[in-house]
Amino acid sequence: MSSPSQPPEDSSQLPPTFEQPVEGEPGHPGSLQWDGTQRQWVPPSLPHAWGPGSQQWLTMSNPAGQIAQGSGVPQTPYPPATASQQPWAPGGEAGQQQGATPSSSRQIPLPPIHQSNPGRHPGQPLWSSGGSSGQTISSGSPGFAHSQGTAAPPPPSLFLRFSSQKRDVLNADVVDNHGRVLYRVESDRKSTGIFDHNNRVLAVIDWHHSNPRLTYYERKMKVNEWIPMAEASNGRVISHNGRPYTWREANGLFVLKSSAGRNMARCNANGYVEIEILPEGLQLGLLESVLLSVILMASGRPLGD
Repeated sequence: MSSPSQPPEDSSQLPPTFEQPVEGEPGHPGSLQWDGTQRQWVPPSLPHAWGPGSQQWLTMSNPAGQIAQGSGVPQTPYPPATASQQPWAPGGEAGQQQGATPSSSRQIPLPPIHQSNPGRHPGQPLWSSGGSSGQTISSGSPGFAHSQGTAAPPPPSLFLRFSSQKRDVLNADVVDNHGRVLYRVESDRKSTGIFDHNNRVLAVIDWHHSNPRLTYYERKMKVNEWIPMAEASNGRVISHNGRPYTWREANGLFVLKSSAGRNMARCNANGYVEIEILPEGLQLGLLESVLLSVILMASGRPLGD
């Protein structure tokens, strides 16, 4: 029998905690360490969004003794973070919504958040003023099994952060809570390109005009036609599938609302730009429209109004 200091070579000898070997994250080759009770993946290096000199561990655990094959690898290119507690209520009022916690979860430390609000724990949503106890964020991969009788957790929000040494949204990586790069923004004096995680062009902004031009999914238009000023306010409007959504400032944050007044996304531009896309916004397919509109509004460039 293998000693406790080394993982069993035969997967059949693994304890119930790990019925299948756990692999490192794609794109982050690491080492698996065995302490006799659980297996831990230690990455050799992490994206700079995690902070210089910080030591982070990703720990796989499964107290229920069940893990599906391949569940150590994310099933989609955008594995969103699931908050076990969301300190908010519909309509944006303060409150608390309790979500079901899966029987198996992967505890993942979050990248550092800007210091303009030092009272906020890195795991707290952008609109929270902080001061509450730390929030646990876990990834909800489809491969993880839930205990019988346990309700599935509510759809999670997606948190994005522009990671740039100069806090420049026009030259930055857009990372999720796991530190993974989902989008990349690159610019020169005349234009800005936005690329997805597969290096495909999402949009190109041509600044070399008094009225900047935008190419978005091969459709060409003026920037101020795609994101015009809202009537009777200093907000801006974007359209998606024929429906208008309006960015408005509220309590120091920018909130994207539907015509019915429901919140779709929130953006904090104090320091590093952070975005939260709420479940309904994700379900409606607003992710990339939200990203593009935030880049335009936070660029500091004239939009042709």
